[in-house]
Amino acid sequence: MKIKKLPTVLLIVVALLLISTTTAFARPELAEFTLDNRSTYTAYIYMHGAGGEYYYLTVPAGTSTTFTVERVAYTYELLTCDGESLDDSIDLTNGGKLVVPATCEAPSPFDQTLFARPELARFTVDNQSDQPAYIYMNGAGGQYYYLTVLAGTSETFTVDRVLYTYDLRSCGVLSEDNTINLTNGGKLEISACPRLVGFNIYNFTDSTLFFTMSGPQTVSFSLDADTFRFLTVEPGLYDASYSGCEDKVEREGLLWPEYNEWIWLTCP
Repeated sequence: MKIKKLPTVLLIVVALLLISTTTAFARPELAEFTLDNRSTYTAYIYMHGAGGEYYYLTVPAGTSTTFTVERVAYTYELLTCDGESLDDSIDLTNGGKLVVPATCEAPSPFDQTLFARPELARFTVDNQSDQPAYIYMNGAGGQYYYLTVLAGTSETFTVDRVLYTYDLRSCGVLSEDNTINLTNGGKLEISACPRLVGFNIYNFTDSTLFFTMSGPQTVSFSLDADTFRFLTVEPGLYDASYSGCEDKVEREGLLWPEYNEWIWLTCP
């Protein structure tokens, strides 16, 4: 392919509008479990997790201790009150608490209280572009949100803790059928809008040529003999080719458009 000007150095492609990796707020691998022993006896607890996890924990009389454990459901045996025992289960996927009352003689001396988990999650949209962003979100349980984030701003919303599909319109582009899991909150980053490059393609032949270039975007068109066409495209490296010369051989090459340059197409 005889394209008059081809780059020799591969530059880093300016990013397109990308929805950042939907980075959920990090969730610790371990959960907090508190054993509040209000009795006058030492408390002993043997915990067995659904995945084979095992803990043997001891809490002295009249004290409260918080442990970190794997986020799973447990069956446990709790020994206290001078030999009294209780076999039960507790779900610690979101942390939890067991209270041993001071009065061991109570009919139900063990009060299990799970830490409440908020129904809503925090969802942050960081719009780094110079245009407003519009997000249309549909939750797995029928929830719906229409969010607007102004150019160059970051907004935090509270939404239901579910999986969403969403469409995003920003930088004049509509990105459809994306997904984001907000069961533990999350964040969406919108990159800066790409800056377009304007340049010219000139058919310096006596034949009509068919030209195509593919890379950050794809462009194809026919160009009559001895005519030119002005293009605006997203910056980056392209695979370019054209056909229509008398020898019927397709010319191929790499093209990195530069602002206001001329690309000449020739036949042998």
